[in-house]
Amino acid sequence: MNPPTYDQHEARLLTPILAVKCAACFVCFKLSSNLRKCVACKRVAYCSQECQKADWNDEHKATCKILRASNAKYHATAAVNRDWDVYSAEKWEDIEQYRHKHHMYKESIQRLILHEPYCCYCYRRSTQLETCEKLQRCLSCAVVSFCTNCPQSHALKTCEAFQQVMTDERFVIEHNERTEKSFAIGCTEKPRQRYTPLSTVAGWQEYYTKISDIMDTYDVSMDKEVRPIGGAPMAQEFVGLMRLATGTMTMALTILAALEKVFPNLSTMPAIRIHIIGAAGNEIVALTVFEELLHLLPSLRTLQLDLVGLDIPTRMVTQKPLNMDCCPACTKAGRIRVVSLWRGAYHDYVKSSAFNRPELGIAFQSGHSQESTREWTPTILHLAKAAYPTVFTTYNKTEMLEEIAILEKTGVHFILRGELNKWRALHGHLEALELREHEIYHQNQYWYMIGPKST
Repeated sequence: MNPPTYDQHEARLLTPILAVKCAACFVCFKLSSNLRKCVACKRVAYCSQECQKADWNDEHKATCKILRASNAKYHATAAVNRDWDVYSAEKWEDIEQYRHKHHMYKESIQRLILHEPYCCYCYRRSTQLETCEKLQRCLSCAVVSFCTNCPQSHALKTCEAFQQVMTDERFVIEHNERTEKSFAIGCTEKPRQRYTPLSTVAGWQEYYTKISDIMDTYDVSMDKEVRPIGGAPMAQEFVGLMRLATGTMTMALTILAALEKVFPNLSTMPAIRIHIIGAAGNEIVALTVFEELLHLLPSLRTLQLDLVGLDIPTRMVTQKPLNMDCCPACTKAGRIRVVSLWRGAYHDYVKSSAFNRPELGIAFQSGHSQESTREWTPTILHLAKAAYPTVFTTYNKTEMLEEIAILEKTGVHFILRGELNKWRALHGHLEALELREHEIYHQNQYWYMIGPKST
């Protein structure tokens, strides 16, 4: 049986930052230096009248009113006594007002508000500039802007980091045009005959070249960040695809790395059950990626995945576990991959008849210290006393430390107290309003693990 389907719009490409910064058409995402901004809101730009008309009929007619109202709040302001704290406070107020007025808010509009261009020196947006002033984007990264009267450059290290983020974003845009998908999966093609622990390799580059076989047919070199070094265009394209694939592969390899930490006999275990706690779209659209556990663990015959979360669509809830299709080699070897989806809070799930104790629980980027804290509290209290280990991942270090502080109050035992996750996704994303300006986050960037003192 194939994995449960997840609507394409639920796995859609988020509005690229390049489009939000008016460096790309807001509809087709074409890069151009000759874009025309909406004359009313001046916050989105188009490459043609066709794209502008299509967006107006789709949603910009309503969005434009919201953006004009946001613009009207701010008038020409002197470039004094302004800093990141002042600017970010204004932005948080904009977001709170938007969410208050629009309870079913759209992520695309929120991104437009969050990532509005501003001068990185005087922290003024375009509506706060004098008539004779204007904002100019950095020609190298297209992320940072400067007003006419401020320096026209910024820190080289930041610029180079943003250039990589935008390079990755352009690859996603092109990949989405070809495949109608904003993600990729890069599993090994054939199951491994022997188990090579992830702990023996330094990171993604060595994983792809020393453990996986997916690069075997391509004569191309890559650096440690999985960026191509020379090679034919097709080979370079493939390396770019593998870099994008870390966005889904991070889930499978983070699970495997966690299992390595708690099960000395992992290489001989015939069956493993994993609970994915707080599961949502990211895990559902990439269910295929978890077959990598079968491919990397030769002794594993049965992989059971139980996805539990409030955001699992009702239509996808399974009445009984489903046997998913495996690759021909796994099928021939009698290996099976079983999936169940349960809609609801995890602390309710553990009380239901559907619950079976797992070898490992994992909550990918739950955000339990920042959002839906009330809903997460009973689940956190259960996991703190559970007889099995649970892994948590976060987007950034601040979030990780906040979550650890919450768990410390329960007296929980930490198997791993918290660190940078070697198997984080490589594609970076811009943090809009963190404590420090110009932050970049990665999926599953940090991780920590709790559980009993002996497993």
